[in-house]
Amino acid sequence: MYSKCGEIENGLALFDSVADRDTVYRTGIIVGCGQNCRTDEAIKLFSKITESGLKPNKITYLGVLSAYRHAGFVEKARTIFNSMKKKHGLEPRLEHYYCMVDILGQAGCFKEALDSIAKLPFEPDQFIWRSLLGACGIHKHNELVNIVADHLLATSPDDPSTYVPLSNVYAVLGMWVNLSKVRTTVKKVGAKKEGKSWIEISK
Repeated sequence: MYSKCGEIENGLALFDSVADRDTVYRTGIIVGCGQNCRTDEAIKLFSKITESGLKPNKITYLGVLSAYRHAGFVEKARTIFNSMKKKHGLEPRLEHYYCMVDILGQAGCFKEALDSIAKLPFEPDQFIWRSLLGACGIHKHNELVNIVADHLLATSPDDPSTYVPLSNVYAVLGMWVNLSKVRTTVKKVGAKKEGKSWIEISK
């Protein structure tokens, strides 16, 4: 509760005062540390789970991956992600892949990020593509941005919120023609009521 409210120091103090710390309890504080950018604590707590003979669960992994995402620790994130299945037989969920794609994108590892998306055992959602889109803006990757945009729009063409990050990235990259098209489409996205899609509007 403390960590969810941003009071991570109180959360850590409470954690230290409890003698019986099972996986669920440890996972809660790891997630809290990850959400509050306390990467070092999250990593140490995760290590202590395995050292104590307890088995981390999928939420535990999500917590520590989130911590790595905030810190930008690419290599460590790869190691942790790969250990999910190899060491503990846990199948990564979409949320775990999202963290990895975000970490790779923020680090400029676009080929690896795209390869990870291509190997997903399920369809990537708009949040994965939004993450990669944002990374394109950060690294000024003009060549990739339209490919990512096509995938993003395919996931939710009639959702107006989809066009906001796209507009922002086009503006950052100085792609004014693309930005103009997006703004025109946003005005027409009310055309969803008429059954039109981004593909129809952009023709």
